[in-house]
Amino acid sequence: MRGLSLSGIISGDRYLSPHALETNAARAASALHSAGVWQGDTVALLLRNDFAYFEATRGAGLLGATTVPLNWHMTASEISYVLEDCDAKVLVGHADLLTEAILSVCSGRHVIAVETPEEIAEAYNIAHNACQIPGAIPEWYGWLDAHEKWNKSPVAPSNPMFYTSGTSGMPKGVRRQPVAPEVAQRAAARSATAWGLDTQGVVSIMTGPLYHSAPNAYGMSVVRSNGLLILQPRFDAEDLLRLVSRYSVTHLHMVPTMFVRLLAVDSEVRWAADMKSLRFVAHGAAPCPPDIKRQMIEWWGPVIYEYYAMTETGIITTCDSEDWLDHPGSVGCPVDGVDIKILGDNGQFQNPGDVGQICVRSETTPFVSYHRAADQTQALRRGDYVLTGDVGYLDTDGFLFINDRMSDMVISGGVNIYPVEIEKVLIAMSEISDCAVFGVPDAEYGERLIACIESRGPVNLEAIKDLLGQQLASYKIPREFHFDVILPREDSGKIKKRLLVSAKSSRVAIIGASALPVGKLTSTSAGIADGLEHDFLAEVTARALAEAGISAADVGAAIFTQNPPTTKQLGFATFMMAQLGISCTGLVTEVGQLGLTGGVAFDVAATQVSSGQADFALALGVVRQSSGDPNVALDFGIRAVGDVNFQAPFGIPPIGWYALDCVRYMEDNGVSRAEIAQVAVKSRANAALNPLAQFRNPIS
Repeated sequence: MRGLSLSGIISGDRYLSPHALETNAARAASALHSAGVWQGDTVALLLRNDFAYFEATRGAGLLGATTVPLNWHMTASEISYVLEDCDAKVLVGHADLLTEAILSVCSGRHVIAVETPEEIAEAYNIAHNACQIPGAIPEWYGWLDAHEKWNKSPVAPSNPMFYTSGTSGMPKGVRRQPVAPEVAQRAAARSATAWGLDTQGVVSIMTGPLYHSAPNAYGMSVVRSNGLLILQPRFDAEDLLRLVSRYSVTHLHMVPTMFVRLLAVDSEVRWAADMKSLRFVAHGAAPCPPDIKRQMIEWWGPVIYEYYAMTETGIITTCDSEDWLDHPGSVGCPVDGVDIKILGDNGQFQNPGDVGQICVRSETTPFVSYHRAADQTQALRRGDYVLTGDVGYLDTDGFLFINDRMSDMVISGGVNIYPVEIEKVLIAMSEISDCAVFGVPDAEYGERLIACIESRGPVNLEAIKDLLGQQLASYKIPREFHFDVILPREDSGKIKKRLLVSAKSSRVAIIGASALPVGKLTSTSAGIADGLEHDFLAEVTARALAEAGISAADVGAAIFTQNPPTTKQLGFATFMMAQLGISCTGLVTEVGQLGLTGGVAFDVAATQVSSGQADFALALGVVRQSSGDPNVALDFGIRAVGDVNFQAPFGIPPIGWYALDCVRYMEDNGVSRAEIAQVAVKSRANAALNPLAQFRNPIS
């Protein structure tokens, strides 16, 4: 279809012309009005990317009604909450999404079903019978055909109300009240400029779901400007390349996760794809890894444009490829009509380079609020400014850099996730005594969810996932679970979640140090080690080392050469190296090459045993290697198991795996923890190195 001039919407083999869209929208207005919808009322949309999204949005707009796009991943209970909160009079949904559970929470509302089209069913592997209209529910196009076109004067349109999670963890509807026409025009112009839609002949692909505010506004803008919009049922990297070539696509709206997946396509396929038609590729919603962005610019050229925005404020900054390459990591400069300030902890606006909360002001910010949430609306404001919830700084050239988020909210694949909501479900399980859910950096999704769980007994992972799946959307289920964790706490009992995040994110510190010579890794790795409270957290650093191409032995050596290394650093290094498959004897060899003492070798072996990387026999082999006397080593091991008070002939106390194996031996033979603690109190073993020390001084 190269060179073919079209406007309207394409989905699969179907085409909706601008005239057909306007006709269907006018009929939709009459149909919605017959269902009691009028100015100020709400219409909820439970739809995938389809023509009906545009028809219903336009139809509601003619009445001055507000549409509420629903994330169709939500469970029935989550959808019930939003329907009640926004007081939706009508729900329009795809047939396969209108399950019995969803219909059960729609009592008292009009429900209209859209037959799920073939291309969507194929993309999501939806069974044919699930795509048919359930029961006696009216079918969308039959419903529209039963009504004449709306012929009354249009009412001032209302902005869609998107629900977003915030610091309270509960979804909040973002209301953007109507503003003066000239103000609305300037706000629309900012968006058009940020997305490159201030031109003619736009051909674009809708890659993201229309229930998100940015893709929704982008798609509506393309159609409103008489462009051609191709709906992708769900994002597929190779399919995107095919569509760009087939339709000579000029504009795209993307998130960094899509870049990652595009770069993962076979290189021959990537470079064979014709991308010459692309003029403007906008991306936002989540941080983009610098290496990923550089690769995209190398591939597609300087057509990559970043923007920073939030549902509450609209477009805040923009940054083209050239400016980004000059200011890597920046999200750009404020667009016309937007003022950015950085608020410090002292309540004062900061100077360039100083980090603080990012605050935004424009002509539209006074008109934003949270639906039925006055307290949250008040918390959003600082005078004339609105808090974005992000922390960052402005450089001396006026470019904005984002450092972190104020809250614990996680952004995974461009979707906001609030961990408290997940923790509430987990903590309700009788087997779980406490938990912490948080996000860590992820190369593909931006962030991924991790759950650390303190359990009261055996826990079934599949049962946990099933429970979460029943109550929460699938994207809220953590990608990783860690059990039998002793959660670090404040004196008050509050979990030190930031410590967990830092430890599990230690890959960032290691990868960030990967450009340094190995000799300079000493302070970095040692510092990470001192920040760890549990050995299991060293695992993620081991993985990060492998991904960054750094030898675990090198970092282990850097820690071993601390003068002297702390016990925590020593345990961190040995456990981390064990995670990468370095054998127990191999570790001792590393120790020997560094000229460290046999006592260090003992503790290396002890950590190996405690991490499950070596058995008792292998540990004895290490002692033989270190002591040089197999008979003494064997006698030492046997007598240590029987008597933790035994002092070895060559002057080294029964440390490391001996004490640990004593614990296992006693537990296996029915000795209570209280009795083990009594033995530990009597032990003369080195308290700093002996694992029995945990019984003398339990970690809380």
